Amino acid sequence: MDLNRARNVILNDKDYQFATEYLDNKKLGNKKLGNKKSTPEQIVNKILLPIAYHESKLDPTAIQKGGGPGRGMYQFEGPSLRTALRRAFNTILSAKDMAMTNDPVKLKKAGVPAYMIKAYNDPDASKLSPGQQSAILLFDYLQKPNTNIDEVTQGNQTINSFWYNSHWAGSQGSDFVTKMKRKVSFSSHYDEFMKMDNKENRVQNIKQPPEKGNLGGILDAR
Repeated sequence: MDLNRARNVILNDKDYQFATEYLDNKKLGNKKLGNKKSTPEQIVNKILLPIAYHESKLDPTAIQKGGGPGRGMYQFEGPSLRTALRRAFNTILSAKDMAMTNDPVKLKKAGVPAYMIKAYNDPDASKLSPGQQSAILLFDYLQKPNTNIDEVTQGNQTINSFWYNSHWAGSQGSDFVTKMKRKVSFSSHYDEFMKMDNKENRVQNIKQPPEKGNLGGILDAR
């Protein structure tokens, strides 16, 4: 999947849009959950797509090479996916002042999406749509300890640091050499991602209809 298609697929997906409703919890009448400054577009562009490019080259059906446990765009391992889903359940239930539960009947009654309930019993992210995988990851980040998406979208934390500390499961317990290799790998992939993103933006700008004083449809970047 190319970058612009991945961006459009996620942003226009109803399951991702459902998750973004929990960014502004004033709408939900539950101040305990807090509010985020990040917009759905910022989260996709500055966090989800860079991580998906590194983890799977934007492939929602990816299976980790060598028979590893990672699955999907973000390479969720089974236990990690279930943890993310429990965080999603807790967020949705908390918004309705309901206690945490894994009971499918109670989850359905609370409005938890059916795909989440099913995925909890079959934790394979590669079976989910890009929007569903992105929604679960967003819910995960919203409740994950020491994780704040606003730090990235507002320019206070690099995506490299965020990926290492809040996404990569191996950041705890791996030896120093492995950690350094993974950091270098992410940085290299992020450079590739930015070059691709800049190239696609230039192409998109050239395709825009010419405006007065903007010959060839190339937009003024000022």
